[in-house]
Amino acid sequence: MKTTKSHLLQWSLLALVSPALISARAQGSFQNLDFESALIDQAQTPGFVSVSEALPGWTVYVSTNQQATVLYGAVGHGGTLVDLLGVNGSSLTDGYRSIDGGFSVMLQGGVIGGAVLYPAPASILQAGLVPATSRSILFKAQTEVGTFAVSLDGINIPYVSLSNGPNYTMFAGDVSTFAGRTAELQFSLSRLPGTDYSNWNLDSIMFSDMAIPEPSVLCFSALGAFLLIWRFQRRLRRSLG
Repeated sequence: MKTTKSHLLQWSLLALVSPALISARAQGSFQNLDFESALIDQAQTPGFVSVSEALPGWTVYVSTNQQATVLYGAVGHGGTLVDLLGVNGSSLTDGYRSIDGGFSVMLQGGVIGGAVLYPAPASILQAGLVPATSRSILFKAQTEVGTFAVSLDGINIPYVSLSNGPNYTMFAGDVSTFAGRTAELQFSLSRLPGTDYSNWNLDSIMFSDMAIPEPSVLCFSALGAFLLIWRFQRRLRRSLG
């Protein structure tokens, strides 16, 4: 797979892209990929809210059970849940809050059941048209241990880490074989065996016309991003000095 210097520069800049720019890009018929369409007042009391208000365009599952509600402004510990986090984060002092813009979605892979508990994944999904020019899908995530999967029409999309931001990692997966097709996009998280639960805080999903860099050039791309940020900060210090 050929990766040009221009593409490397673009990958570096994507780590700094804003939700407004993401929304402006052609995303086919998928909705609310940045989770900013939530009809939730950031000041409201943490608790359960309807999926239709919290995640317009998305369907929520715990195991194979479709959910009518998600938890807003809080996270669980041990149970399988899907949470909507705002700028104020969780009501607990666990450091989880929106990664980018007003809202992020936390997938919590844990256990469900009553007298007998068993592991179950947390998932969000929706169907839409993958833009015809798409070669990759990108997303930002604040991660912990767990089995996190991205799929289109039930086919797993392997993903790689591209860069690190102040509170997230940017990932990308190859979706070129789905370009121009209507498909079901799903993000799912299960806990790792031997662990109590897993959390992945997800945000800023987007389709891109750029191919994923070869592993051998990812280090160069990361270096390029560091140099861009360093030069910007240096110029800023000079202008303020």
